[in-house]
This record gives sequence, C-alpha cells and structure tokens, in this order.
Amino acid sequence: MSLRHGSNHPPGRRSDRQIGLWADLLADLDRGAPAISTTASEMAEDVPRQLRGAVNNELARRGCPFRISA
Repeated sequence: MSLRHGSNHPPGRRSDRQIGLWADLLADLDRGAPAISTTASEMAEDVPRQLRGAVNNELARRGCPFRISA
C-alpha cells in the first residue's frame, strides 16, 4: 500500500497529508471492522519510520489509544 501523492503538493503538506491518512487508517483498524483481517499493529509496521512519531502524536490528538511501537 502506498500513500504517496503526486509532486504537485509541497513537501510539508504532503507529509501532513500522509500523517493524517496513516492516523485515519490505524484509528479505524484499532476500532475494528469485521470485514478487515489486518490489525492496526500489523499495518503500523508499514508506516515509514520518519512519520511514526508524528502519526503517534496525531493519534493521541484524536483520542485514539493505539500507538506505533518504536
């Protein structure tokens, strides 16, 4: 799965968008969905290392208890 966007987004906005998308996905997986067999922990392994801290901060800001392990 790739969350990359075209080069028409400035780097800061692209990173913010990626952080938001990862946070959306992980929060939804943490809540659970019967039709999805992947867990938030499994999907978190695919989050780029350079985004993990920011994604964890975004999850906390949203009140989601899930965090990506270091």
